[in-house]
Amino acid sequence: MSVILYRGPEAVRMARKAAEERGRYAPLRAPHFSSSRAAITGRLSLTRFGSLQYQPGEIGLADRGVLLLTDLPEFPREVVEAVGHALRHGVQLYDGRRSFHVPVHFSVIATAEHCPCGQRPGGGCRCSPESRARFDRRVRWAMAALRGEPQEPLEATPAEDPGPLFRAHPETGVPGPNGYGSDQEVREGPISLRVWGEV
Repeated sequence: MSVILYRGPEAVRMARKAAEERGRYAPLRAPHFSSSRAAITGRLSLTRFGSLQYQPGEIGLADRGVLLLTDLPEFPREVVEAVGHALRHGVQLYDGRRSFHVPVHFSVIATAEHCPCGQRPGGGCRCSPESRARFDRRVRWAMAALRGEPQEPLEATPAEDPGPLFRAHPETGVPGPNGYGSDQEVREGPISLRVWGEV
């Protein structure tokens, strides 16, 4: 299965088009970045007869299809790690005594803007180089987590600085989407990672 990241102002449109090209009847799931880990992976519930039943989350519903993660950097760490684990090993659920394995096969298509404020660097962006570097580290971490590679630690943001995830756009005052990365194509191991967009 593959992991593809589109970035830039047309990222969502390109990602949806790529997802639709996977097949007319292939499932396409697009969870919001505020979704909990249980909503993404699914959960175990007790039936009226006392047996455990798997209730699929977004990953299970995207089986044999595509999981579309818009604004990838906004997803919580545990969700990104859970999606990466499911890509490689399937969904693992625990009920306290036993573990349950649910095999799933899906691709991930993610999107991100070029810059924390949503503007292109050099084209109306007023973000500091440190802010863009933080975003770059965060997207590299997310991509590594999806591929199951060793991840560089994410540094804590000082308490007085709300950080780029919540920084408002300088003109509109609305928090903008985040974006990082450089154009590259990496094909190592069972999962391929492609980053599309402009430099």
